[in-house]
Amino acid sequence: MSNNVSKLIILITVIIATGSGFMYFKTANEKGALETELTDYSLQVLSLNNDLDEKTEDINDLRDDYQDIETQYDLLESQHDVLREDYDELNTDYIELYADYAEVYADYAEVYADYAEVYTNYTELNYLYTINTELRIGNSLTSYYDYLRYELGPTGSRSNWGYEEESCKFASSLALHDLHRLYWIEAEENYGTDVGEKSYAQAWEVMAKAIVFCESASGDSDTDKIEKVLRFVNSIVDYELEIDDSLRAPVETLSLKSGDCDDFSILVAALLEALDVQTGIGFFENGDSAHAMVLVQLDSLDGYRYWKYDDLTYYDFEPGTWLMIEPQFTIDLQGDDEWFSQWSMYMAVEVDYEKVT
Repeated sequence: MSNNVSKLIILITVIIATGSGFMYFKTANEKGALETELTDYSLQVLSLNNDLDEKTEDINDLRDDYQDIETQYDLLESQHDVLREDYDELNTDYIELYADYAEVYADYAEVYADYAEVYTNYTELNYLYTINTELRIGNSLTSYYDYLRYELGPTGSRSNWGYEEESCKFASSLALHDLHRLYWIEAEENYGTDVGEKSYAQAWEVMAKAIVFCESASGDSDTDKIEKVLRFVNSIVDYELEIDDSLRAPVETLSLKSGDCDDFSILVAALLEALDVQTGIGFFENGDSAHAMVLVQLDSLDGYRYWKYDDLTYYDFEPGTWLMIEPQFTIDLQGDDEWFSQWSMYMAVEVDYEKVT
């Protein structure tokens, strides 16, 4: 029994000793781990303290920077207030000046409009003055044409409309004379003796100026030339009836700035001939009255309507298409059906030296 008790005591003692040793070692290990962890925390605290010191320095630096910036801001705000006051004053001055400018500009615009109107009137008057000066003929040349009409050629009076071919040739001859291509020998000799110059030379000098006023360019088509001649003639020549329907030379019509249908036709035919457009002069009737128009050898009026004759060889014209040109119309009206359809041609002569002499 006592042996068993002793064994039990020994066993318990062993168990207690073993448990105590185990607890000791466990506690020692846990203590070591805790000490290690404490050391790590201490190092972390030290590092955090170092970071805190650095951040504190940064905060102090930022605070100093903020104070500097705040000081600069206060200064800039003060300057801004001053500048704002200056701006407000300048803006007020600008508004006043702009109002003055607007008023001055309105006055300028009104003055400029008056100037433009005056300049336009001046330009027109200067153009008319130049034309009246440059295209004027004197009494000597005027009397020469009177002599031709009443002594050597048809007067073109209504009583002489029966001499259709003679009158038509005379109209073409007048166009050729002013182009420096034809003259009447005896009349020219008398004129040269009395005046000391050639009548056709004087006439051509005026015609050359008129050609310049037509503003035809070297590259112009025949349609362009017709357009420019018609525009020029209709801008300076007014239609006026004549008591005896005298056939007037081109320079007479240019000088008078007026004429009837045959005068328009002779002038336009001469100007187109000078620009190398082959022309003729035609006499027409509609049952009630007679009329004169121009004929041009051309296939068509590019871009414009027109009336034509496919053949006029029975009037000794060159073969080909001949267009009817109303010299009192601009080119855009040359296709007027109501006007052209009423006329029937009864005589025509080509503006050609060999066909009028």
